[in-house]
Amino acid sequence: MNKKKTLLSFITAAALTASFAITVNAAEDQPLVTCVSGETAVNSLLSEGMTADNITSSFASEEQIAIFSVPEDMGLPFNDGVVLSTGYTDKLFNSSLASGNLGGKGDDELTAMYQSEGYTGDTNDAVKLSFDIVPTTSSLSFDFFFASTEYNQNARYNDVFALWIIDSETGEKFNVAHTPFGKIVNVQNTVTKDSQGNVKYTESSKYYNAVNNHNINGYNFGVQGFTTMFTADASSLKNSLGNSVIQPGKVVTVSFAIADCGDYIRDSAIFIRSKSINFVPSEKKKYTVTFDANGGICDVKSAVTGTDGTLEILPEASYENHIFDGWYTKASGGDKVDVTTVFSEDTTLYAHWIAESYTIKFDTDGGKEIADMVYTSDDSYTIPAAEKDGYEFAGWSVVSGDGNWNIDENIVSGTSVNGMYGNLSLKANWTEIPTTEPTTVEPTTIAPSEDATSATGVAVSTKDTATPDQKKTDNSNGVIQTGIVFPTSVTLIVLISGLAVVYFLHRKEII
Repeated sequence: MNKKKTLLSFITAAALTASFAITVNAAEDQPLVTCVSGETAVNSLLSEGMTADNITSSFASEEQIAIFSVPEDMGLPFNDGVVLSTGYTDKLFNSSLASGNLGGKGDDELTAMYQSEGYTGDTNDAVKLSFDIVPTTSSLSFDFFFASTEYNQNARYNDVFALWIIDSETGEKFNVAHTPFGKIVNVQNTVTKDSQGNVKYTESSKYYNAVNNHNINGYNFGVQGFTTMFTADASSLKNSLGNSVIQPGKVVTVSFAIADCGDYIRDSAIFIRSKSINFVPSEKKKYTVTFDANGGICDVKSAVTGTDGTLEILPEASYENHIFDGWYTKASGGDKVDVTTVFSEDTTLYAHWIAESYTIKFDTDGGKEIADMVYTSDDSYTIPAAEKDGYEFAGWSVVSGDGNWNIDENIVSGTSVNGMYGNLSLKANWTEIPTTEPTTVEPTTIAPSEDATSATGVAVSTKDTATPDQKKTDNSNGVIQTGIVFPTSVTLIVLISGLAVVYFLHRKEII
């Protein structure tokens, strides 16, 4: 259930001076929003001892600039500061949805930013707050977060804002409103999906907080999402001449601006932390980056960023049989980082690897050809068998090889292989399959004998003959033979053109 609603009081325009009208105020435990002048807003952002000059503001309504204060248990990134909104600032904490058409103009530079993201159309209801300061050191930073009613809406509704640092030497503008991975802070760059379900910069989604039913921890918050706190740091900026933008005694202009894009209705806001603009380098801006070699080896285990959140160098890493592809924000996938990446928290980076490719060549020595096999050490594969007519395959001999192949051992086909690397040349071994030929007994030629019977062409020798009255039946081929019974062996003489050809036959059992 929502906390008690806030009350709204007005001060007339005639009473407006440094601080004016529209205080959304009630009990101490309620959000407080007080619309103020640009001068009051800027002075509330400066650290102690700092001063600002040439303070200017532009807006469609004075109610677009306010000082806010919220209870700690509301859970916002910080509890007090200045808010600039494309709508009425009181609606941020006093309505179910911060929206409204102020009928205000846009900003040309914000329009150019919006269109550079691929969108068309102009900006509307722009509000801008600018001022000059003179740094006393070479550092300048401040804290902020972004909130919008356009989270989870159609991608073309994408309100835009900038936190510009303007170099007094060249007039160049630098937008320091970025995520830790270099994306411009806006709706699409800090949410996981748009309304169509398309993934949008998932590496930044951890910097986004959803607001359900415009309620956060029991307090009304009329947006649909907000970011975590970011620190805008201008300390490392250099102009086109190579000179530092932030130098002691050198005037620099700071300009905050935000505008509606694509529509006048749904509003967005930027919140800048009270007293956070400072010239003091803070150790909190140095972060530890840990290097995970992800299977490989890296001698550098971690490094600390500079005060600008970047690393001067990134270490090399090695992994046998792999090519180092750089450091990424995730072990698989993620974003590749380099020395320009700005870190805003302690981070672990992961080495990515590309496995090297090797080739196995097969010489089948007259057998069917086998195509070369290209593989990596990450692959699992099977050594094939070769085929050759009339031969039995007897494995592969290693002709040459490198890597971790054992070139002194033959390789058996069908072997499953993994974890190997190196080029390899194999030659097939063969064993000839023997052929079975029928055995032929060479015939013996003799002269015709008295015992031969030329009338029949078949004669039986007088040795080992059976008596004519013996009769048996040979069932081996179904033919009944009578008159002759062969003994254990018999000699048949066949007359061919006057020559006798002798065959020796073993007796079959005749029944």
